[in-house]
Amino acid sequence: LMGIDRDEPLNKVIAFGKSTGVTYPLGLDPGLNFRQYALRQAGITRNVLIDKEGRIVMLTRLYNPEEFSALVKKIDELLK
Repeated sequence: LMGIDRDEPLNKVIAFGKSTGVTYPLGLDPGLNFRQYALRQAGITRNVLIDKEGRIVMLTRLYNPEEFSALVKKIDELLK
């Protein structure tokens, strides 16, 4: 798991991580790779599940309990 910020400066990302108690790595997207997965106006937050071959196997937007459960299930399947 890694959080990648699309448009914020490093100091803001660090402050966000500290204020929310995030325990996973946070990074920046200086090359704007996010555009490979979604149009800018499509909104963020995204959960992008990428398999070992680099293929996107699941993509979700924002938080939805049913989608999150499906994402966890898909991760479990990939780890088998």
